[in-house]
Amino acid sequence: MEVADGPGCTAKEIHGCDQRAPLIEFHHASFQRPLRLEQRGATSESFVQGTSSVLWPAATKLATYLCDGDDGRPGAPGGRPWAALSVLEVGAGLGLVGAACAALGAKVVLTDCGVAVPLLKRNQELLAADSVNVEVCQLDWGSKSDESAILKEHGQFELIVGSDIILSSFDLDKLFSSCYALLARSPEARLVLAFEFREDWEGISNFIGWAEEAQMEVQHQELGDPDDEIYLYIFRWIL
Repeated sequence: MEVADGPGCTAKEIHGCDQRAPLIEFHHASFQRPLRLEQRGATSESFVQGTSSVLWPAATKLATYLCDGDDGRPGAPGGRPWAALSVLEVGAGLGLVGAACAALGAKVVLTDCGVAVPLLKRNQELLAADSVNVEVCQLDWGSKSDESAILKEHGQFELIVGSDIILSSFDLDKLFSSCYALLARSPEARLVLAFEFREDWEGISNFIGWAEEAQMEVQHQELGDPDDEIYLYIFRWIL
């Protein structure tokens, strides 16, 4: 089953997510063919506890927002063309948001914790078969060794994206530490996060506090239907 998810875009059973389908497709008018990604739901032998192996609505909403353009304008957040950008997806899960950036022309690195990397590598293969190229790296949030390996191989990134990774039960201080280390220091650099509200404002409040202490400013808005309670936060350096 497919349901609409913004102009020119559909995704496979998203709000309420069909998290048992072995393969999902993300469609957008910008793409000649849909992005195909494997997921591993609760009925799969390869299901990953902690939900990183299935699709969540915030990922499709964020991917759609990026494909549609910043405030409806072509190009990435910050105004730069996609082909000029290096993009890092943190807590990537299936890798949908980063895959969308790659399909738009960016150089993309998908990251997640070690247990989630095999699924990312599988989706790297699926994407490559459709001529969408991404790199995959392990990034345990706050790991200096993982950060150093990524910086050595890829340098800092003009855009960091993440979806549904803001929960007070997560190690958000470590997430911020990694984003701080990996985000390029430039006026155009952006950290873009989307998440579904789950009766918990503490996580994003803390994250904003750390960002402000680090001389960043933030803008936020609802993403899509207000009833979905999915929110977009865009951080940038005060330079």
